[in-house]
Amino acid sequence: MNKKYLPMLVVLVLVLVVVLAFSLAVGGKDVKEEDSEPPGDFVESVGVLFEEDFKMIYVEGGTFTMGWTSPQGSPPPYTGPVKDVSVSGFYISETEVTQNLWQAVMGGEPIEGTAANLPKTMIDFYDVQEFFSRLYVLTGRVYRLATEAEWEFAAKGGKPGLAAGQHEYLFAGSNVEEEVAVFGGFRPEPVKSRQPNILGIYDMSGNVEEWVWNAWSSEHVGGTDPTGIDSPIHAQRTRRGGTYTGESFTRYAAARQIRSIDGSDPGLGFRIALSLDQASVPEGMVKPGGIRRPVIDERDIPNTYRDPRWVTGDDYVWNGDFMGFGGATMKVWESGEMVVRPHSSFDRTIAGQWYTVNNIALILVPSDGGDRITIPYIFMSPDMVVVNNDRTNVFMAPTGRYNKLPEEQLGRGAIARPVVPDLVTTGEIQAGVRLAAANHQLWDMDNIPAEARGQDPRLLDGPDQGWWMGFGAGGEHTYRKDFDPDGQFRFSVYTPGQWNNVLARGEWFTVNDLFLRVIGPDGRTNDYLYLVVDTNMYPLRHLSFQDYERGDSRLFSIYPNEQVIGHNYEIPTGDPVLMGDSTFRQPPPSPRECPGIPGKGTCGNTIHDCTCPVFCRICLSHDCSGH
Repeated sequence: MNKKYLPMLVVLVLVLVVVLAFSLAVGGKDVKEEDSEPPGDFVESVGVLFEEDFKMIYVEGGTFTMGWTSPQGSPPPYTGPVKDVSVSGFYISETEVTQNLWQAVMGGEPIEGTAANLPKTMIDFYDVQEFFSRLYVLTGRVYRLATEAEWEFAAKGGKPGLAAGQHEYLFAGSNVEEEVAVFGGFRPEPVKSRQPNILGIYDMSGNVEEWVWNAWSSEHVGGTDPTGIDSPIHAQRTRRGGTYTGESFTRYAAARQIRSIDGSDPGLGFRIALSLDQASVPEGMVKPGGIRRPVIDERDIPNTYRDPRWVTGDDYVWNGDFMGFGGATMKVWESGEMVVRPHSSFDRTIAGQWYTVNNIALILVPSDGGDRITIPYIFMSPDMVVVNNDRTNVFMAPTGRYNKLPEEQLGRGAIARPVVPDLVTTGEIQAGVRLAAANHQLWDMDNIPAEARGQDPRLLDGPDQGWWMGFGAGGEHTYRKDFDPDGQFRFSVYTPGQWNNVLARGEWFTVNDLFLRVIGPDGRTNDYLYLVVDTNMYPLRHLSFQDYERGDSRLFSIYPNEQVIGHNYEIPTGDPVLMGDSTFRQPPPSPRECPGIPGKGTCGNTIHDCTCPVFCRICLSHDCSGH
């Protein structure tokens, strides 16, 4: 080689090395933070059979007062302000998830016309997690629900809204409801039908209310990036934003209401959130891929006088409460011993022996001769059970949702197995003979025989009266029940002056003075557990087996018709039933399969397996366990 070209060659090689190194650094994301572009809005295009776009709005982190801050109007329930709540930067979708976006992600066909841009509704909390799991498979980003703090910070306009004084607005983006909220009609409208707030986010007041992450609590939880109370996943959740029906205060930016985790209705949807790193979730939140709809088949549980699902042994406990009330730690032994240790110092520890009736109620017989405690229950999962009880004070333990966990996690000292005099073995228990009450016979609950059916006279409300549950249920609605001596039953949920839905009507009967079945005109059944307690404080207490509210508790008192707000008359017998099917001893729903792609087939795996190559076009490029 000619020596005069050698220096030029060396320079050329060095240039190539530098360029290559820089390219590798950029391609491998190995760029210093100060060299990165600041976060900003972006648009995602996703779909299986067709693609749909959605826009994510960047919300800069900040500190604000969560809850009621407006100088106008009156604060809605459960909105007591909490100062100095901080949220890190995050993304939130410009609109609620639309019908077409849902179809695109879930593998359906596109919807034509204006219906394509209606908010997606009729989805429960678990459906939402399934959507996010599939969205992760398509994008590699850990999309999720917003926390309450994130949702409210975005609704109030984030840092720009705080600087402009808009955190004091009644609604998300305005004090004038008509400017920003869809309301007053009979159905939702397409998204973006009203003005956005200062961040460019639409419909955070009205149209449809939205799922957020937090388990329901009557008070806000503050701090930095709060995710709400420490609660089992399978607990009642929170909804925000209000819907196209109901009172204006439900659409306030600060308003909040409770919702059954299994609940779905035409006015409930959701929007998408994303952490800044696009891979993590706030501490205390579970990634969508880690959340499964509980699968429990009550038909497989043997019907004996001791339901084996209750047994904790020495190392586990049941621990829970009802929104901070009625909390306890319970330990249950297979041999028949049981201890209830209340969380409150105003209650007492109760030890004794236990039995169950038809896998619907546990009876605790105290060793000290005290009154028996009847505890109706519904298992939500093998490790979670919902209970109430017949103690005079409805908020005394145990009541609420209880989670099974290792006792050592509580750090409160071990509960010792009590010495129970005259302990009765399971084989010795007989109704009316040993331990069990005379009306606690075991029956075939799949085919309830005529001799098991009765009509508990304590449920009859009498003429010109009704069982009523007023406000205070975590929402704006109230409930009324009517039991007639001719065997007719009606159950209604309503918002005074707004709307009325009949949840159940038909002929009714009871079993064991614990189980209520209503058989409607079309043969559909509604099933509930109930107690009637000799007290003025919510004497009628029920738990629901209905699919839209499984495990939900309702508390009723008898009122004269003229005192029942908004429903001062007997519920008509001819009103149609609009909601719900019973889950009592029904087979669990089958898992939905991955959608296929025309011409490429389907693999038949559920999305949680993340092994469907015809669906997961980028599965090889990211770790599917990360969702």
